[in-house]
Amino acid sequence: TDRIEREHHLLDDALRGVAVALDRLVDTEAAASARAAAQDAACELSNLLDLHLGFEDADILPLYVRHFTEDEYAEVEARARKLLELRHLPFAVPWIVGAATPAERSRILDSAPLALKLVWYASRRRHARLSARALGPATKGVA
Repeated sequence: TDRIEREHHLLDDALRGVAVALDRLVDTEAAASARAAAQDAACELSNLLDLHLGFEDADILPLYVRHFTEDEYAEVEARARKLLELRHLPFAVPWIVGAATPAERSRILDSAPLALKLVWYASRRRHARLSARALGPATKGVA
């Protein structure tokens, strides 16, 4: 738990750093130094996320499988959904569902409430275009 807590704080700091860098990028009308700072901040965040999510996938998620029944896990997932603020859905839904593998996407959408499905179908193409514009061509298509 100490590692998770420490990494969550580092991720929070990195997210704030990306937000500041992106704000500067807008304010400076894409000056080269602002672009470089935004890219550096985004790379730092990406590296931290890769490290952290790798740890969670390897060490934390197996604990869920070992200690939670399917019904208990479904309850945890339902509680997590309730924590997501409605104003974040237009960003969070296409980001999460769009990054999922086809099998994961099917599972998510099969169990998702109608509102989540509507947000996904309404926003997926725009999100794909914005992601491609910001990050380059996607390696996964949207269904």
